[in-house]
Amino acid sequence: MPNAWMLGPLGVTVALTLGEVSLSAIPTWLFKHGATLDRVLARLGIRAESLRTSPRFIGMVCLSVALAMLGSALCAWGLAVLGSVPVSTMVLATAPGGMAEMCVTAKVLQLGVPSSRQPM
Repeated sequence: MPNAWMLGPLGVTVALTLGEVSLSAIPTWLFKHGATLDRVLARLGIRAESLRTSPRFIGMVCLSVALAMLGSALCAWGLAVLGSVPVSTMVLATAPGGMAEMCVTAKVLQLGVPSSRQPM
């Protein structure tokens, strides 16, 4: 299974969340330092000369990102209307990006990580 090391912990987290098991949160100082280190390491891999030598590639990447954002925003709006869910929650749920980025964004926007279940 290609993503067993990600899907296993994700499955455990889903089970704990559905079982309404509340574990303690990561300390705020550790969360902030980890996010900063993640951004620094991501920027170390990009060199200025590589950006100058590939303008067509960069243009296509920008177009691809713009289309992905537009598509996810349209899906989020449609799902929010159909499901009576706040648009901000659905935009985050359908946004292109990794789980780490979405968790950071949800924490900053105070949307809850993971989002809480609403009573029916």
